[in-house]
Amino acid sequence: MNPRAAFLRTICDCKECTRFCRAMPGPLIPGDERLIADHLNITVEQLEEKLVASPGATCAKYTPAGWVQYQIHTITPARKEDGTCVFLQEDMHCAIHPVSPFGCAYFDSHHSRKDGDDRMYAALVATDTSPEYKELWLRLYNAGRRSPGPKVLRQRLAAIDS
Repeated sequence: MNPRAAFLRTICDCKECTRFCRAMPGPLIPGDERLIADHLNITVEQLEEKLVASPGATCAKYTPAGWVQYQIHTITPARKEDGTCVFLQEDMHCAIHPVSPFGCAYFDSHHSRKDGDDRMYAALVATDTSPEYKELWLRLYNAGRRSPGPKVLRQRLAAIDS
C-alpha cells in the first residue's frame, strides 16, 4: 500500500509546523525521489546530491524470544550550512512543495498521536519493504552523505523553539 493513497495531505503552514523545515526535514518514502526529480526536471542521480542517509527510526517487533529493536533507515533532504532544508528558499517557502517528501507533506504538528503513529507506521512499512529505497540509502551512506541522528536533530528543533 502506498501511504500517499491512504492519508490526506496536510495543508498547514503555520510557524509550529514549518519549524521542521528549519531543523528536521521529513523523510522520503519509496517513490518520493522520482516525484521530486521529475518536479525539478533532473534525474534521480542528480537529486542524490540533495539527499542524505539518516539513521532513521528505532522500531521494535515481538519475536518468540521477546521484543527486538531494530533501525529502519530513512532518506531525508540534505540541510544547508544553517541547518535548514536544502529545499527551503529564502522566502521560507518550499521549492518542492507540490511533491514534498511524505514526512513533510503528510505530517503536521496538529495531528493526534494516533493519526501521527498510523502515518509513521505506514511510511516505515513502505520504507522497510523497498529494496530500491534501501539501495539508495546505502549509496548515500557510502558516499558520505549522512544526516545526524534524530536525537541531534530534535535538539536543534528545540533550540528553534527557545
